[in-house]
Amino acid sequence: MITSDILSLSRERLQDTKAPFLWESWELLLYLNQAYNEWVKESGCILDDSTPAIIQIPILCNQPTYALHPQITEVRYGRLFTAKKDVKVKSDIWLSQFILDWKYATGTVEYMVPDYDSGKIRVVRFPDPSLGYFSKAFVFTASDNSISQTGAKFSGTLSAGDEVVISGTTSNGTDIIPATFTVVTATADSFTVLEDITDETASAGVIRKVIDTLYLTVTRLGAALTATGMDTQSPEMRTEDHIKLVDGIMREAYLKKDADTLDPKASMEHGEIFEHNKLKARAAKDNLRWSEVVARPDFGSL
Repeated sequence: MITSDILSLSRERLQDTKAPFLWESWELLLYLNQAYNEWVKESGCILDDSTPAIIQIPILCNQPTYALHPQITEVRYGRLFTAKKDVKVKSDIWLSQFILDWKYATGTVEYMVPDYDSGKIRVVRFPDPSLGYFSKAFVFTASDNSISQTGAKFSGTLSAGDEVVISGTTSNGTDIIPATFTVVTATADSFTVLEDITDETASAGVIRKVIDTLYLTVTRLGAALTATGMDTQSPEMRTEDHIKLVDGIMREAYLKKDADTLDPKASMEHGEIFEHNKLKARAAKDNLRWSEVVARPDFGSL
């Protein structure tokens, strides 16, 4: 069902099909997006391992913590592209029991700890600074796209084709929005990049070499349904479940504080139906996820 069909059905069930409407279209669309987000978050129905902007994280020298894309609701597992190694999700409690000084351990990434409240993910182990971490003052020269620092020894770790991420500058990568550059040439005290840079002397810049890329498999929220996409957009979930979002819309609609719309009892009734359907969808998803697991007694129990 497209967005307009879902909203039309909602109007019919709300008995609000003639103007002037009790609920504006933007209100029903707001309720639909709320119900949609609840459904996909709690059911885990959108599995994504292929959207680069969402599932790829460049692993940098001397950096253990990275931002998670805001659409991610759960990280299932990961894999390093270059090292061709699986990366497992663990809790900080498990790591404290089995990995000595896990917060500071360097090396190839083995585990990851998502923190969904802060929108961050920490990797355990992270690349050692000696593999390509530079800090303090740098000179950026636009005329030849060069970055220099006396005594940095760039050529010891950087070579043509490598990528670096720069932060801590004003015009060539900030702490909030770091910039990625591709190395063309490298000498002891300077290197050049493919991309254009801006003339600048940065007193507190940080340059980190990209060592690998972590590919995540995640569940995520769907793209927001918009007013301009009413006749083209559909929720990213099973088509037969689209109609079940109507109860979520009605739960919210009957809470509108107006004499002709407020009905807490009706809101509760539709809310209970919606909660029941979400639980069923999650159970169905889990059954599919674990369908290859064969029931058997524990070893040594017979």
